[in-house]
Amino acid sequence: MATFKVLPRTNSDQTLSEKPTLRAKAVLLSTPPSTPPPTYESPDSKADNRADSKPRNGYQYKPLPTYAGTTLIRVIELLPKPKDSAALTCRIRTVDLAEKPDYEAISYCWGPPVFDQKLVIENEGVISITKSLQGALKHLRRVDGVRTIWADAVCINQQDVEERNAQVQLMRDIYRSCKGVIAWLGPSSTMTDLGMDTVPRVLAAIRKKQMARDGERLRHLTDDMLIRYGFPLRNSWVLHCIFSIFERPWFRRVWIIQELALAPRALLLCGRRWVNWQDFVTVTSEIWGNLVTYSQSQAVMTGRYFADLLIQPTKEEVALGITPQLLQLVARAGATLATDSRDKVFALIGLAEERGEAGVLGTPDYLLPAEEVYKRFVVDHIARYGNLDVLSVVHRTAEDSTDASMPTWVPDLSELSTSDPITRLDKVVLEDHPNVLFTPDVPQFAATRGSTTILQPTTNPAILQLRGTRIDTITSVGHTMRHRNEDEDASEYSQRVRNTFASWEHVIRARSRKKYFTHESMLQVYWQTMHGGMTKATYEICKGDFATDYVKPLAPYRRLTFGRQVQSRNVFSALERLSGILSDVESFVRVQCGEAAISDLVVPGITNCRKMGKTASGRVALLPGLAQMGDEIVLLEGGKVPFVVRRSVPYVVRQGGPETWMLVGEAYVHGIMYGEAWEESAVRPMCFE
Repeated sequence: MATFKVLPRTNSDQTLSEKPTLRAKAVLLSTPPSTPPPTYESPDSKADNRADSKPRNGYQYKPLPTYAGTTLIRVIELLPKPKDSAALTCRIRTVDLAEKPDYEAISYCWGPPVFDQKLVIENEGVISITKSLQGALKHLRRVDGVRTIWADAVCINQQDVEERNAQVQLMRDIYRSCKGVIAWLGPSSTMTDLGMDTVPRVLAAIRKKQMARDGERLRHLTDDMLIRYGFPLRNSWVLHCIFSIFERPWFRRVWIIQELALAPRALLLCGRRWVNWQDFVTVTSEIWGNLVTYSQSQAVMTGRYFADLLIQPTKEEVALGITPQLLQLVARAGATLATDSRDKVFALIGLAEERGEAGVLGTPDYLLPAEEVYKRFVVDHIARYGNLDVLSVVHRTAEDSTDASMPTWVPDLSELSTSDPITRLDKVVLEDHPNVLFTPDVPQFAATRGSTTILQPTTNPAILQLRGTRIDTITSVGHTMRHRNEDEDASEYSQRVRNTFASWEHVIRARSRKKYFTHESMLQVYWQTMHGGMTKATYEICKGDFATDYVKPLAPYRRLTFGRQVQSRNVFSALERLSGILSDVESFVRVQCGEAAISDLVVPGITNCRKMGKTASGRVALLPGLAQMGDEIVLLEGGKVPFVVRRSVPYVVRQGGPETWMLVGEAYVHGIMYGEAWEESAVRPMCFE
């Protein structure tokens, strides 16, 4: 159901986007856009242990208690600007959250770890801070009064690891107890100023339309009606100025999920202009796909994804009192950024049901290296829940810079993940809460019929011993589907995607008349596998999407290429132009007959960094991007989905135990996702390294 779009024309301005008409039914199922451009600053850190990035303090912190249950924190009393000095001056005092102190919290990007700005602590010394924090404090201080602020870099002694561990556990209470959260986006620009000024205007127009009880979608309104309500015209410059706000690196921080989800109210502050967070989301959600109908930059797409699919669902959960598993939050936040890679886990603990429990699942420990945090995260989750859901966040691609020394069963959460887990871990949280605006309908797989996992002890901490059974071998694979690269133009991307689809259809013989072992046609199996499975309720929707978003848009091109791959760029460009003309003609005829025009080619987001393949027994599967011929399909006790594994050095040679395997990743194998291939009697010990 999640989608990203392939545009049928060559246009350097065209980028990946969601299909607007699918947004309402797939808002929690969408896949994030590709990795943000490398020019982004790595935006935040709650615990950066590098010696050269620690601030040099002339101020002596008075220790805060670190015992369990403490509610003491520090706040900044930001003083007005002195008449004869430009110095940024404040007082620091300790307050008790139990006494409900009056303060505001800042949410901001740390930016580069360069502490070359000064915060003067009145009569007590100086603290070195980043330029980003200095800019925020200067914009927040009042002209004639004290403003009480909580800012992590100053209110937590970053050089005291025990204090950091204790204060991070208080983050939930800190953001819930504050008067409001101010999200500092950085200095303004001409575009952001115009965008901020336009948000209230569009919001007023939305409310005027609601008061008129006009239920028509904005995309269907005439220009005269838009003007009557007060909306800007379609694709006007001011609308794109609103979306330019999403380009700010703040939107990519992992910490904002917790900070805004818990905040009683939140403001976006960019330079001297501000807008209410909820108003901003309401406006951007309403005009996207209705008044703004062509693609934005990758930075805008990524920022909007985080706003709509990370922060808003989590705010809904908090409002309903839902506390999801930490794993679900980690899966949801896979594409966020953190300077300290441990924060990909620790920044979410305050929202999770395991909060405060012993172990990595419930308590942060910045004394542990990132690899150890990830490893314990996996082991703790398996031990507590008796399932292998945590292995669904293991996503590795050929381009990953994953440390080769890290066990294959440990996810490298420092890498940006743009792949949805086949288990849809990040989508199932709200399914039983009908009051939530967007309720996903996702399959609940049970490939091992609800079996549970009991971890087997090993003498080597790098080895994970499970129980499972080998069921098949991969014999053929197609190309790997990937999001558009930053240095790839629209035509190159379109050619690559069409060649990938051609390779998939060829590998599984999607157009053949042969029946699958489930008695379905191969084309039925193909589109169901492409979607990574579905529920009975979404079957007809996905079937219709396949016809509308795949078969019809590809038909003119397939007729010209006979369904084959085209390697020559020049030949492809000519064929693409010709197929575009044929598509336009057919669309014109359809419209004249009262039918819908042919839409753009849309790729299910679940396919990103995955490939389609076939096994020795003829099973069709959606596989990890690194899967190759000869890899095995296995069912592991406690796993909801099959996994792809690769034989490693025989463990029996070294230790007298079972042979060892490398985990490649999870898979969707059509026809065995609900226990059809599971045999308890065939289960044997399997070790993964």
